Amino acid sequence: MKFFSMIFSIEFGKMLISAIFFSFLLLSCEGEGGENRASSSFKKVFENTTMKSFSKGVEDYSISAKFAYQTDSSENLLMKKVVFVKNTDSSFVSINSDSCISSDEQLIFLGAVKIETEDSMKIFTERIVYIINSDTVRSDDSILIFKNNDRMKTKGFISDGSFKRVFFENPVIISDN
Repeated sequence: MKFFSMIFSIEFGKMLISAIFFSFLLLSCEGEGGENRASSSFKKVFENTTMKSFSKGVEDYSISAKFAYQTDSSENLLMKKVVFVKNTDSSFVSINSDSCISSDEQLIFLGAVKIETEDSMKIFTERIVYIINSDTVRSDDSILIFKNNDRMKTKGFISDGSFKRVFFENPVIISDN
């Protein structure tokens, strides 16, 4: 019962309103003649897009999306059906989400966010922010974590980009499967 009260928090409400707004915006572009409406509603529309970020000639991460929309004069993108992969010599992290807002400073993953790490940890939440320059990940939402035979629930965390060091902002409830 406590888990459901964590899910229906103020942060979840904010995220839900944002998701409904973006869904309404995207749904207004579907249906008959949707391509014409999409091109007039958005500055640029991309399908099956993959972007890669490099540092010192080495790939930091890649992010793929079924659709990406540029909605204003900035370089920010709204992406749908997103897969983020960060693969280095020492770690592997993948993030799947319904949508992502991409800017030069951060990636905001929204809706059914699933994070998987090389050590078989799986994290489920509704919203996370990846801060690119500091290589940190943050969420203030309810979190459900599966690792080995343990299931953990909490609200809010801060982590390095490889999820090797995770700080939980609230008490963690641990249970065996």
